[in-house]
Amino acid sequence: MRDDAIAYDHLLEKRAEVAARAHSGHGVPVSDERLLIVDLDGARRAETVAEISARFFRSMASRPNGREALLDAVPDAYPWAKALPVDQRRAFLTEVLDAWNIDQQARVVIAWHRTAVVYADPELAAELKEPLDEDDYGPVGVE
Repeated sequence: MRDDAIAYDHLLEKRAEVAARAHSGHGVPVSDERLLIVDLDGARRAETVAEISARFFRSMASRPNGREALLDAVPDAYPWAKALPVDQRRAFLTEVLDAWNIDQQARVVIAWHRTAVVYADPELAAELKEPLDEDDYGPVGVE
C-alpha cells in the first residue's frame, strides 16, 4: 500500500480528509484498488488541456515542416523513442496525432513504449523476428 493511500473501508469515516486531498489536485489513491479519487472539476480541466494540446499538435503537424519539427521533438518528450528507427518514430507520431482523446493517446504511447523496449534489446528483437514454428498447440482456453 502506498504511504499516501487510504484504506477502502476508511473512505466514509475520513470523507472530509479525502475531499480536501482530492481538491488539492493530486488525488487520493485507495489501497489495494486501482482507484484514484480526484476532484471532478480538476479532472475536467486536465482533459480540456489535453484536448487543446492535441489540437495544437495536429495543427502544427499540418503546417509546412511542422511534422518534421514534431518528429525531431519526439525523443525529447519520449526519451525511449530514441530506440525506435526513424520510420517507426514517424509511425508513432502519426498514431499519437490521430488519437482523439486521452485514453487513445495513452494506449498509443504505452504500445509504442513496449515496441521501443523490443528495439532497445537486439537479442529480443532478433528472437521476435524469427519465424514461428509450424506446430499447432490447439485451442487456448480462457478461464
